[in-house]
Amino acid sequence: IEGSIDRRLQISRLLHEAFDILAGKSFSTRITRRKISSDRRERAIRIISEVAAIDPSNDNLQLIQSLYFLVCGYPERALDNLNKIKNDSLEMTIELARGLCFYDMGRESDCVQIMERLAGAPEPPAAVFYNLGAAKYRAKEIDAADHFFRKALEIDKNYPEALDRLAQIAFDKGIIEVDRKFI
Repeated sequence: IEGSIDRRLQISRLLHEAFDILAGKSFSTRITRRKISSDRRERAIRIISEVAAIDPSNDNLQLIQSLYFLVCGYPERALDNLNKIKNDSLEMTIELARGLCFYDMGRESDCVQIMERLAGAPEPPAAVFYNLGAAKYRAKEIDAADHFFRKALEIDKNYPEALDRLAQIAFDKGIIEVDRKFI
């Protein structure tokens, strides 16, 4: 039993490290915007390989592989992986990642559908509302996007991406002007 616990702890530690490399401390934004250096990407690949050698059926491994595919620009492959995971404890993260896949595939309506469903969950993360805002913004529904970015900030007052998007909306609407010498 002790070896089994050690193995699970090792897997958990490795997966947390890979998750941090691929998605940051919290899975809060469109992870495809995160710039990953080639050495960090290689480290993520090594971790995924290590975990696969220990426990290839691990749902967390499937999730990390999906995030890797999404970060590297393969949302279809990430979605295929995500659809194979059947783990209730990972449902919110899986659905959030599925929504991001649809967004990156240009399927904003599918993304919105998932995010709206997640928004109805008890205590949804700010990322749900941020991604709803991003999908609405892409669909040129500026007022709806503004609403969702503000909702993300209600949940997490220090959400820099939501602040950036609200500033962009204000600029688009002509509410603020930017001196070109600062751009």
